[in-house]
Amino acid sequence: MDSFTIIELIATSSSLLCVWLSTRRHVLAWPVGIIGVLAYFYLFFQVRLYGDMLLQLVYLGQSIYGWVYWLGNNKAEEKLKLQKSSEVFTDPLVLDDISPLQNKSENTGLHHINQKEILYSLVGGVLGFSLLYILLTNAFISSALPLFDATTATLSLVANIWLARKIIENWLLWIVADILLIIVFMSKELYLSAGTYTIFLFLAAWGYQQWKKDLAKMETV
Repeated sequence: MDSFTIIELIATSSSLLCVWLSTRRHVLAWPVGIIGVLAYFYLFFQVRLYGDMLLQLVYLGQSIYGWVYWLGNNKAEEKLKLQKSSEVFTDPLVLDDISPLQNKSENTGLHHINQKEILYSLVGGVLGFSLLYILLTNAFISSALPLFDATTATLSLVANIWLARKIIENWLLWIVADILLIIVFMSKELYLSAGTYTIFLFLAAWGYQQWKKDLAKMETV
């Protein structure tokens, strides 16, 4: 097995584990994802997908942000759980409400996208796509597939921000991005990555349904 294949295996396995952990809203998704980010940076450089290569640097920053943000959510969840535990011993009537309130504490920060977030994402997405496309079609940077490259990079960038903010619709953007990336990887004969992103596609669909169910439980409280 050559070094390129080993790096691709590390990239795909780390990214797959990261997505699965994200569907479970587990904070370890971010450090595991950083391993995949670094591995994919190398792979994309080798196959001249420069838009996705540069995107990994943004992912690195987003991953650090998401890691810190989710850690903050976890502290809030623990505080709510401790508060709920103390209430159990002081108020017997609380016993009837412990299950739904626990669901609420486990979903701290989970929400549907709001109008302000949509506006910011549209503006940022259009600007990001435009800058990336200009960069990738510049004479100094010869991207293999500039339109696909800029589109998937922009979609993935916005989706990752939404994921970090626990916006449920992040999974819908990942579904679109995954489909496009499968096409790109197949064209570049990165079959392991294409297969992995097919799994990502199904995980994104499952994650969307799971997060919606979790939010529904929270809103019934």
